[in-house]
Amino acid sequence: METTATVSRDGCIVPPIVGCLAYEPGDILYVASDGMHAVDDALYQDKRTFLANHLYDTFGDNLTVSVLQDTLSSFQELCSDDAVLGLIWTKEAHV
Repeated sequence: METTATVSRDGCIVPPIVGCLAYEPGDILYVASDGMHAVDDALYQDKRTFLANHLYDTFGDNLTVSVLQDTLSSFQELCSDDAVLGLIWTKEAHV
């Protein structure tokens, strides 16, 4: 690991931000490369929402990997070819 989170185009070093946050059942956390930024921009302009909220509002507990892939393919023209998306979705445990 490097000691910096990123270096901008103009050489500005952005230090890593490290912390801890408790999640609630149903929370969606996504971490994306800058290649996904256009997706959030488009969703916000069109629906005043962001990707995690859009996924939950649209699919709720029916969100699957297949549905996620289909949804993201609809944004393919907005994503750069090096876009990376990590998604953590906390759900209540059904015992």
